[in-house]
Amino acid sequence: MAEEETPPLRVLLVDPMPATRVTVLGMLEERGHEVFAVADWAAAEDLLLREEFGAVVMAFVADGFDGKEAAASLRDRLPPQADLPLVGTTAGLRRGEEEEAQEAGFDILLARPFEAEALAGALREATR
Repeated sequence: MAEEETPPLRVLLVDPMPATRVTVLGMLEERGHEVFAVADWAAAEDLLLREEFGAVVMAFVADGFDGKEAAASLRDRLPPQADLPLVGTTAGLRRGEEEEAQEAGFDILLARPFEAEALAGALREATR
């Protein structure tokens, strides 16, 4: 039996790396999601004040970006934002990184490069 598709969501995409941001944006839009892409957490927080989202896809660790700190900031917000599904992306899994991500508040961590189906599956799992 085929996996059900995640219904279209408004997704906040936070990644400081332009190439990754464009790639992930395309993957999400191909699945029918409405995506708001930003390069840093300050811009993400600004959007969270003005818009409603169904999920967040965010870099876990990237040059000059601390996804752990950003995830903690998200989880410290009031519901429903504190409860948003949070999918993390990382350049490669090192030992213990998945546990670090979960402790920081991420629901799932994907190692780049990943295929669109892996992202869709992670989003599906995180939104359950």
